[in-house]
Amino acid sequence: GMVEINGGKPVKVTDTKMYNFTIDVDTTGYHKYERKSMNTYGTVMEHKMPKELACRSLQESMESPDFSMDPSGMGGMWDFDKFGRTGLLHLCFLALDDYRKAHGGALPGLQDGAAAEEMVKLVHEAKKRTKMEEEVDEGLVKKFSRTAGAVLAPMCSIFGGIVGQEVAKAVSQKHHPVYQFVYLDTFEVLGEYEEASGDEYKGVGNRYDAQVAVLGRTLQGKMGDLKYFMVGCGALGCELFKNFAMMGVACGDKGMITVTDDDVIEKSNLSRQFLFRNFNVGQSKSVAATNAVKGMNGAIKIDARQDRVSPATESVYDDAFWEGLDGVVNALDNVKARQYVDQRCVFFGKSLLESGTMGTKCNVQCVIPHRTINYGGRKDPETKEAPECALHNFPHNINHCLSLGRSEFVGMFETQAGQASQYLEKGDAFVSEMSSKIWGEGGAVLPDGTGAAKETNEVLVGVMECLVEGKGLVRTMDECVAWARSKFEEYFSNKIKQLVFSCPHDMKNASGAPFWSPPKRFPSAIVFDAEDPVHMGFIIAAANLRAQVYNVSGYKPVRDASVFKAMLSKVKVGEFVPSRDAKIDTGEKKPEGEEDRMEVDEGSVVDQAKAALGKLPKVGSFGGLKMSPLSFEKDDDSNFHMDFISAFANLRARNYSIEEVDFLQAKLIAGRIIPALATTTSLVTGFVCLELIKLLQHGNKAAFKDLQCNLAMPMLMQIDPEGPPKNVARTVKTKPDPVNHPEYEEEEEVVTLPKDGFTVWDRIVVDKGDLTVQEFLDWWKSEHDVSCTAFAVKIGDAARPFYNQFMSGTKANLPLKMSDVYKKYDPAFTGKYFMPECSIQDSDMNEVETPHVVFKFK
Repeated sequence: GMVEINGGKPVKVTDTKMYNFTIDVDTTGYHKYERKSMNTYGTVMEHKMPKELACRSLQESMESPDFSMDPSGMGGMWDFDKFGRTGLLHLCFLALDDYRKAHGGALPGLQDGAAAEEMVKLVHEAKKRTKMEEEVDEGLVKKFSRTAGAVLAPMCSIFGGIVGQEVAKAVSQKHHPVYQFVYLDTFEVLGEYEEASGDEYKGVGNRYDAQVAVLGRTLQGKMGDLKYFMVGCGALGCELFKNFAMMGVACGDKGMITVTDDDVIEKSNLSRQFLFRNFNVGQSKSVAATNAVKGMNGAIKIDARQDRVSPATESVYDDAFWEGLDGVVNALDNVKARQYVDQRCVFFGKSLLESGTMGTKCNVQCVIPHRTINYGGRKDPETKEAPECALHNFPHNINHCLSLGRSEFVGMFETQAGQASQYLEKGDAFVSEMSSKIWGEGGAVLPDGTGAAKETNEVLVGVMECLVEGKGLVRTMDECVAWARSKFEEYFSNKIKQLVFSCPHDMKNASGAPFWSPPKRFPSAIVFDAEDPVHMGFIIAAANLRAQVYNVSGYKPVRDASVFKAMLSKVKVGEFVPSRDAKIDTGEKKPEGEEDRMEVDEGSVVDQAKAALGKLPKVGSFGGLKMSPLSFEKDDDSNFHMDFISAFANLRARNYSIEEVDFLQAKLIAGRIIPALATTTSLVTGFVCLELIKLLQHGNKAAFKDLQCNLAMPMLMQIDPEGPPKNVARTVKTKPDPVNHPEYEEEEEVVTLPKDGFTVWDRIVVDKGDLTVQEFLDWWKSEHDVSCTAFAVKIGDAARPFYNQFMSGTKANLPLKMSDVYKKYDPAFTGKYFMPECSIQDSDMNEVETPHVVFKFK
């Protein structure tokens, strides 16, 4: 091919598009590019060129600063509400140096008015000397002077993160350094000191005196009496806990921090979750962190819990718990949990301080009732995941191979083993439980029976895989090795042979182009070789794991390859013949209507479930077999979990001529270790604590700031929080037949209740006691002059219809109490309210949108 371009010399990229780019090289005299083989493509590697920075001396930069070289491109300004602030702060620090020279190195005294006046003069002198054009805000300069001697935990946390990252940059020579000066302020938390009376900003001789001098005694008292809920106690939680202890949060008589984390400490946590030590490994995170923080400040009051915050624990974190909180701070590492906590905060009207990190990147979001958008109101960019067909048939990078390896580990050793274990424990009760989801009384298929039958068939495939002789059932180590050898042949030989048979190398796709085009890689089957360490690594790991699951008698972990080779010599592997009827998911879009033809008949699905349940072997035939499903644990290198996934992925990579990875790289990728840096967590939690201070001070939304930051650039941007979106009356246009009559539109009026609109924070509360269904319908008419045509309540996983004007069966509920109808579906219900989803119309038959409805009956 075009061999002239090889050689490893970096080439400048001039025009980058989604699927191609242009290089700054004249290739007119080069050979023509030709593809030599199925898996030989041109490969490009990104090469970041070093950048040279021309920095001036400290003396020169102090007297004539240049903020235009700020690598973020924002001219040293990190908050658009503070134009000109960077230059003024520079003058303040020049004046501060002059003040210290004149006073033997001392800083201006806390709340020293005379020193503040002197500082104003020095700032004007510095401006004259440097010929800077910034306007001097004397009030701001005085605040600067009055608080210059204070050390506040949040600001230490922020600048500690920035400085720590700069040290890492200097050592690693990676990422862009700060260009000479970084100025950051949060003057919005400072009080009007000159107007204050009494001893509001005077210390009392304790550890919080500096904070009192800046924020005042009143706020310090509020901070001490806070009742706060911290969800999560990992990297973010440790830093927040430390800051809380330093600030005196929940250190008063009425204060309490409730912290919960259902996770335990792992070795990989120790690098960034600084409250934990080696002896804490295996302990509860919330308990260990509580003990460490109390060593920093014995006055702090903490209720450490291990209950996951989820719908399953709403009896633990009940209404009284949420209503008693002053606010919530998240220290979570997954979106699902964040969304649930956000929903609870919205429902109970509690503020939420949300933050997250990813390597050098971090963000803060302030969620304030009725003033800002909630966390769930923003849609995060969807995580780009490989389609199933790529993982199973067309991987083109090692991540795909590792993802499939982990998926197969969970499927075989956790999910299937767990389902088989349940059957061995429950026996006939297991069968009855599954049957009851498909068939009702008299053998009639339930409304959701077909879906339940599909799930049952999937479960029973795994159970049969685990409990049928000659398939997956093992009792001895020899049988474990034989099973492992059969799995090797299945994964890395037979499936590949079938794929190549069904999709040969000269196959064309629907458009006539070669099917095996990049990024697809044409595979080849692997022939087992007992002398290959990766081959044996798979056998050793798979056999040991199978023995652990089945509690094989006398089992001890074995890694000696010679032991396995002796057992492998007795294993016979059958010859594989590809099938012409095999269906391969190629990921190509099916012709219109083919999806419907491909659907399995509902009756056959139910019949398959019935037949499969009847074929289950009797529990008594297993002689008291006990199975132990495995839960993936990445940090224990002796448990064979990562050995299996690593070997699986590298063998899969060989099938597709993909570069293999070592054990550590495999652990990082398959273990999904989220990159978290102590520098980033330190910085982001400092900003969270500043927003906590503002929550105790301000009623003005403009004081709060969301944060977007990347320490690698470095870029830090503080922005005003977005207000909550409002549902308002509107006209909705639709095209009933866009294909045949695209020009025809229909208009529908949508009105809201209240008429001026509502946000996610609003509620319609029906608090008239335990009304009947008819009385509930009448309430809408009498109170709001609208009609409720139908409503349902979500009970469990299903929406149960209480009333629908088109469902005659629900009319029997009209004279019944609302709570009695609820208890028909959930007899154990003991709550005081529930939330009906109502369909509302006005007198003109327009749809009426409403906020969530809360029906209180106690």
